[in-house]
Amino acid sequence: MKQSILLFAIAAAALVPVTQCQAQRSSSPPQDQRKKTRNELLNYASSNGASLIGLSNDAFTEPFERIMVACGEAGIVDRLKVKLGDRVAKDQVLVELDMSVLEAARRVATAKASGKARLAAAEVEFSLKSQRYQKLSQLYQEGAGSPEEASKARGAAEVARQDVEATLEAIDQSRLETEQIDAQIERRRIRSPIDGVVVELTRKQGEYISTSEPHIATVVSLDQLKAVFYLPTKIATEYQNGDRVKVLLTETNQTAIATVDYVSPVTNADSGRVRVDVLLNNPSQKYRSGVRCRIVPKAGG
Repeated sequence: MKQSILLFAIAAAALVPVTQCQAQRSSSPPQDQRKKTRNELLNYASSNGASLIGLSNDAFTEPFERIMVACGEAGIVDRLKVKLGDRVAKDQVLVELDMSVLEAARRVATAKASGKARLAAAEVEFSLKSQRYQKLSQLYQEGAGSPEEASKARGAAEVARQDVEATLEAIDQSRLETEQIDAQIERRRIRSPIDGVVVELTRKQGEYISTSEPHIATVVSLDQLKAVFYLPTKIATEYQNGDRVKVLLTETNQTAIATVDYVSPVTNADSGRVRVDVLLNNPSQKYRSGVRCRIVPKAGG
């Protein structure tokens, strides 16, 4: 009897956590009740005024172009030609890598390419041997010279002519080497690909840059700003490419007129949102990049 009572007590104790767990589960709301559906959220936003819609439809201004400028070759930074915040023009030099070895090689190639003395000596040698051959050939025709001497003179003249050709080829090759070295030197001058502002420099003078981490500077174009919005389908379909819209920059309390640049033809199935890109002209840098903004709804919208 005592054993039966003991076994009953153990079984009851084991059931207590299970019963508590079931009670906790039954007190929690179902998964589909704890998470609002997309339509419920949109209905909630529309029924609670523009404040929630404005918050959910915010974007940030950003540069129209952001270029991470990279080096095509590894090397040591010799000169930084700009500093942070500098406005730069397209093709302006930003950074120069060390090119002392290439400059020395260029001087050698240039000296070879200008080998006037060697070419002049070869031409004189060819002229003398050609004249000798002509004289011996004329004497042979007149019966006063031997065919062996004329043949040797002709061979010597031909060798001298080939020497002139070889000298010219060597000079041309040296000129090509000079052009190749110039191209290598140019690759070590890092230029800006756009008109813009330098916002990042990743290396200092004397530091090494490798081909595995070639990023050396970042240049942004601020003459035009871009903002990418993700709007509910109902709002997004009110806009078309080329439309002019009013944009409020909430952090600086500025209002700007922007142009719709792109309206996605597809609604994201998960969020129910449509991508809408707008462009703000900013030639005088009046508006800042990186500030929160929103599209002011159309009148009656």
